Amino acid sequence: MIFGPEDRGLSNQELTYAQRFIKIPTDPGYSALNLAQAVAICCYELYRASQALPPTVPTPEQKSPKALRSSPLSGKQSESIFNPTQWESTPNEAQPQFQAQSKAQSKAQSKAQPKAQINELEGYYQHLERVLLQVEYLYPHTAASRMRKFRHLLHRTSPTSDDVALLRGILRQVEWALSDSKKGQL
Repeated sequence: MIFGPEDRGLSNQELTYAQRFIKIPTDPGYSALNLAQAVAICCYELYRASQALPPTVPTPEQKSPKALRSSPLSGKQSESIFNPTQWESTPNEAQPQFQAQSKAQSKAQSKAQPKAQINELEGYYQHLERVLLQVEYLYPHTAASRMRKFRHLLHRTSPTSDDVALLRGILRQVEWALSDSKKGQL
């Protein structure tokens, strides 16, 4: 996780290295959180997710507009781990369902390939930029902003190491075709 300084946040350059963004819902009347609060909330949510704990279902007294409505993590992340509708019943009825879902999810995750490491992604982005400059899809004066868009696009897909290797294979083939066509022009 990347957190920026309280006084200015993260620069655009620093944000290019982020693979996902988290927005912590706050009261519109006072929407600012200090750095320690944001770190504490994120650490708590990571701990809760690692323990596969069910989300808190508010009691009728807690269902006020100012009560925390959901997990600070984005809805997509929460939905993939927790299914809030299954917690509408009493906790005793829901608990076995959650344990079964948790075991099935952990089995699927253990068979799933690991996500690509940041150094693999960085190597791919540098390779992609080099090739796109060669084919003149990118120009030096616009390359940074376009590459930021490519980063965001790929980060949304959560690529695996194999995915990155496949994409780099395509780039190598394009480079080979470009060098071969240049030889034919001589």
